[in-house]
Amino acid sequence: SRREIRNMIEAEKEAGWKFIFLGANIDAEETAESYGMDRAYAASYTADEAGTALNFEVVDNMIGDLRTCGEVKPERLEKIRKGSMKNSR
Repeated sequence: SRREIRNMIEAEKEAGWKFIFLGANIDAEETAESYGMDRAYAASYTADEAGTALNFEVVDNMIGDLRTCGEVKPERLEKIRKGSMKNSR
Protein backbone atom coordinates (compact mmCIF):
# COMPACT_ATOMS: atom_id res chain seq x y z
CA SER A 1 0.00 0.00 0.00
CA ARG A 2 1.01 3.64 -0.35
CA ARG A 3 1.37 3.93 3.45
CA GLU A 4 3.73 0.94 3.59
CA ILE A 5 5.88 2.36 0.80
CA ARG A 6 5.90 5.78 2.47
CA ASN A 7 7.03 4.18 5.76
CA MET A 8 9.86 2.34 3.98
CA ILE A 9 10.96 5.54 2.26
CA GLU A 10 10.87 7.47 5.54
CA ALA A 11 13.02 4.81 7.22
CA GLU A 12 15.60 4.93 4.43
CA LYS A 13 15.66 8.75 4.49
CA GLU A 14 16.48 8.56 8.20
CA ALA A 15 19.36 6.23 7.26
CA GLY A 16 20.69 8.91 4.87
CA TRP A 17 19.24 7.79 1.56
CA LYS A 18 18.35 10.34 -1.13
CA PHE A 19 15.47 9.70 -3.53
CA ILE A 20 14.98 11.00 -7.07
CA PHE A 21 11.53 10.45 -8.54
CA LEU A 22 10.96 10.67 -12.31
CA GLY A 23 7.50 10.12 -13.72
CA ALA A 24 6.05 10.08 -17.20
CA ASN A 25 2.51 11.26 -17.83
CA ILE A 26 1.90 12.06 -14.15
CA ASP A 27 2.44 14.95 -11.77
CA ALA A 28 5.77 13.64 -10.47
CA GLU A 29 6.15 16.29 -7.77
CA GLU A 30 2.75 15.57 -6.25
CA THR A 31 3.21 11.81 -6.51
CA ALA A 32 6.68 11.94 -4.93
CA GLU A 33 5.35 14.01 -2.05
CA SER A 34 2.49 11.54 -1.49
CA TYR A 35 5.14 8.84 -0.95
CA GLY A 36 7.17 10.99 1.45
CA MET A 37 9.79 12.21 -1.01
CA ASP A 38 10.87 15.83 -1.42
CA ARG A 39 9.16 17.34 -4.47
CA ALA A 40 12.38 19.27 -5.25
CA TYR A 41 13.87 15.90 -6.22
CA ALA A 42 11.00 14.96 -8.55
CA ALA A 43 10.37 15.74 -12.20
CA SER A 44 7.89 14.80 -14.87
CA TYR A 45 9.35 13.85 -18.21
CA THR A 46 8.30 13.12 -21.75
CA ALA A 47 8.10 9.36 -22.31
CA ASP A 48 9.95 9.21 -25.59
CA GLU A 49 13.48 8.43 -26.71
CA ALA A 50 14.75 11.98 -26.13
CA GLY A 51 13.06 12.28 -22.70
CA THR A 52 14.47 8.96 -21.54
CA ALA A 53 17.97 9.83 -22.78
CA LEU A 54 17.72 13.16 -20.96
CA ASN A 55 16.79 11.32 -17.73
CA PHE A 56 19.92 9.18 -17.97
CA GLU A 57 22.10 12.22 -18.65
CA VAL A 58 20.71 14.23 -15.72
CA VAL A 59 20.76 11.34 -13.23
CA ASP A 60 24.34 10.56 -14.29
CA ASN A 61 25.26 14.18 -13.54
CA MET A 62 23.49 14.04 -10.17
CA ILE A 63 25.36 10.87 -9.19
CA GLY A 64 28.60 12.55 -10.28
CA ASP A 65 27.76 15.49 -7.99
CA LEU A 66 27.20 13.10 -5.11
CA ARG A 67 30.53 11.39 -5.72
CA THR A 68 32.57 14.58 -6.13
CA CYS A 69 31.00 16.98 -3.65
CA GLY A 70 28.84 14.77 -1.45
CA GLU A 71 25.48 16.28 -2.35
CA VAL A 72 22.64 15.69 -4.77
CA LYS A 73 21.73 18.92 -6.52
CA PRO A 74 17.98 19.05 -7.21
CA GLU A 75 18.38 22.02 -9.56
CA ARG A 76 19.81 19.58 -12.10
CA LEU A 77 16.25 18.30 -12.61
CA GLU A 78 15.32 21.62 -14.21
CA LYS A 79 16.75 20.31 -17.47
CA ILE A 80 14.24 17.44 -17.43
CA ARG A 81 11.38 19.74 -16.44
CA LYS A 82 12.20 22.16 -19.27
CA GLY A 83 12.49 19.28 -21.75
CA SER A 84 9.10 17.98 -20.68
CA MET A 85 7.47 21.40 -20.99
CA LYS A 86 9.00 21.94 -24.42
CA ASN A 87 7.66 18.61 -25.69
CA SER A 88 4.16 19.13 -24.28
CA ARG A 89 3.43 22.14 -26.48
